[in-house]
Amino acid sequence: MPQNMFIDPLKNMSSYNKLLAAIESKISPISIHGLSEENIGHLAYGLNKHTQRQILIITSDEIKAKKIFEDLKNFDNNFVGNYPSRDLVFYDIDAFSYETTHERIKVLSRLNDDENIVVVTYLEALLNKVMSSNIFDICTEELKYGEVIDLDNLLNAFVTKGYERVNMVEGKGQFSLRGGIIDFFPVNSENPYRI
Repeated sequence: MPQNMFIDPLKNMSSYNKLLAAIESKISPISIHGLSEENIGHLAYGLNKHTQRQILIITSDEIKAKKIFEDLKNFDNNFVGNYPSRDLVFYDIDAFSYETTHERIKVLSRLNDDENIVVVTYLEALLNKVMSSNIFDICTEELKYGEVIDLDNLLNAFVTKGYERVNMVEGKGQFSLRGGIIDFFPVNSENPYRI
């Protein structure tokens, strides 16, 4: 592993080395005390890089979770995910944002793909039921470069998996068909695709 000025000094601390040894020995539960709230992100980043394992940080509320998430993004934006609580809608509305749902799916997708990430969440978000990883796998469609695709099957898969058919793709969870060209915007992607 290349040197990292943020986490290499942690290896000089005997308490941190004991923590790493306890994790590698699969000792459970492990209790850490005396750690300030500001250092949770730094510790999680170090543990993630040194153990190459997924880490889940659970806080008591959304504000603390967002603060730790923002701290972790300062180390490396690609290894951290924020798992928010589901939006509750108690009445019929014309416009509804799926941003929270897309963020939740993005994190679940990364966890299901065994990416080495740190997920930050809070108790309320964990109380929302989610589908099992088996069902998540069934609801995931993988397209490969050079693969021959049956157009009707792909369109049915998009509809079955909750994508909205539109004339022009403008947001996540949408797809369009013009001639033999399909545009679609996966909810766990930063960019749309054209095939």
